[in-house]
Order: sequence, then structure tokens, then C-alpha cells
Amino acid sequence: MLIFLGFIAPAFTRFYRSVRVTLGLVAPHQATKTGEQLEPGDKGIFIVHHGRPFAFGFPYAAEEADKLLTELERASIPGQRLFVGPGDLRLTNYCDTYIYYLEPQLRPATYFLEMNPGSANAPHSRLASDIAGADWVILNRRWDFLNELNRSTAFGSDEPNQIVRENFELWWQRGAYLLFRNKRISNAIIPPPP
Repeated sequence: MLIFLGFIAPAFTRFYRSVRVTLGLVAPHQATKTGEQLEPGDKGIFIVHHGRPFAFGFPYAAEEADKLLTELERASIPGQRLFVGPGDLRLTNYCDTYIYYLEPQLRPATYFLEMNPGSANAPHSRLASDIAGADWVILNRRWDFLNELNRSTAFGSDEPNQIVRENFELWWQRGAYLLFRNKRISNAIIPPPP
């Protein structure tokens, strides 16, 4: 009986909170610190690029992403190819796919829009060649030290990281985000970031 209640109680609590917020009985909550969970009815922080909104749970994450995308839009040319991935490309445990949604003027440079362990970093994966064909690479280091008891901590090939080191130059960074530009377009007349 206790095990059953352990599954039901959290779901009921979320539902009950959502109803109370909807009816105006309690105010929506805004997350303010790392680890704090948002629940149904709570507020997110929205950023909008190209008329497309995306919600974040924390102000710092929204600000970092907004500044990253503003710099990417300033420096890139519509039609260029963009790759988005985790900071350490041996671990394909996370990818900010929302960036592809917010930047429709850029084409995804990879088949792997989502990074799944054992797929994108599998032996003989095309991930490294996809990255080599990108004009811009965004890496998010926020989840590099994720420690779960599953395949997300199993390292794949280092070849994608080598491609970034050899073929790209660091263009901009803020918080967990790194923005790289392919060296082959380094002669483009774009002023460096402020």
C-alpha cells in the first residue's frame, strides 16, 4: 500500500497545485536557485528569437541562452550550418535542441538533433563528419559532469572533440555555453564579439 501511495501522491500533489494556481488560490512560483523544481502553474522565463518563444526555469539560464543566440545571429549568415551538442562530445547525454527551433535561418549540421548515449557516440558514428561540415558549433558544458547509473556516462570516441579542436576557433563564451566558428569561414568580415 505504501509503495502505491508513493507513486500516486506526487502526481496528485502536482495536479492539485495546478488546479489551485489556475483558480487563483495560490500564486505561481518562480524558481530562483539551482535545484528548485518548477511545478504545473509555475512561471518560466521566456526568450524569443525570430518570433519563436522558449521557456527557461531559471533567470540565469534564460540570460545566457539569450546572449548566446544574439551573438550567433549577429555573426552568422542565413543558410549556414549549425551543430548543437554537449560540452564533451564523447558523452552524448544532452543537447539543447531548442536552439534549432529558435534559429530557423540556420540549417542543422547533423543527423543527430538529439544526443542519445550509444547512438550519436557509437563506434563508426557519423557525428564527427557532421561536425566537420558545420559552420558554427554550440557546446553546452552544463551537463558534462552528470553522473547517472546508465549508459550516459560511457565515453564514446574522442574524434568529434578533435574535429572541434582542429577545425574550429572559439568565437564567444558565456556561462556554460561555448560558440565556435569553423576556421574555413574565418576570413568572413565579421567584427569579433564585443
